Amino acid sequence: MGEWLIPFKGRHDTGPYVTNFVWRDGPFYVMDNHRSALWCWAREFKPGKSYDYYHIDAHYDTMAFEEPWRAAWPADIAKLSLDEYLNVPMPGKPGEFLFRYDNYLTLFYELHPTVFERSFFHTHQIGDKPKIPGDFDVWHTFHYTSLRHALRATGGWVVNLDLDFFFYLTGDYEMKPLFSEAYVQDTLAPLAEAWKAGRIEMFTLCLTPEYCGGWKNAEPLTYRICDALGVNFRLPA
Repeated sequence: MGEWLIPFKGRHDTGPYVTNFVWRDGPFYVMDNHRSALWCWAREFKPGKSYDYYHIDAHYDTMAFEEPWRAAWPADIAKLSLDEYLNVPMPGKPGEFLFRYDNYLTLFYELHPTVFERSFFHTHQIGDKPKIPGDFDVWHTFHYTSLRHALRATGGWVVNLDLDFFFYLTGDYEMKPLFSEAYVQDTLAPLAEAWKAGRIEMFTLCLTPEYCGGWKNAEPLTYRICDALGVNFRLPA
């Protein structure tokens, strides 16, 4: 059935902090701001277990680490409510919050470096590249066969997908689809296969609508992904 962890507030821009909704059905989470992803994983992680991580996003989401963040890190994120997590203050910056849309992954790797045994990043190379061992690819060399090969290899995957990977900024400063319809379908196929086979243990899907050319572009692609994976999700009209 699914549940609203943050009920839908409307089709607004997100920026670093604004969260218009978070929804879940089991270990499948949908959000419009990626900063919530870390909290979602913390709810699902099994103590002592390691996972493999697959990041498909225009951005790395690994903003360079700043030492004051360490002291502000909560003792146990899994014990926080989502509202408490989103409102952890940023040290030395009144009115800002510790977990941003571009640093949540930095914080996780810095303070829990062994949870993700292998990391795969397929991005547009936007932002600070993570200072970790991993497999790094870019949009013009990423091919769905590499995704299929990885997700068939083992179980225990955490997949973190931002829809902005599928869009690009034109010379006229418009966000337009980057890939063909056939390519998108071929990318979704191994994700759906691995999800239905149980090899993906957590899936976080982020819309980031302002980086997709608006909600009008993000919503149909969201539903296409959810339908392919067998997840019954729709935003209110």
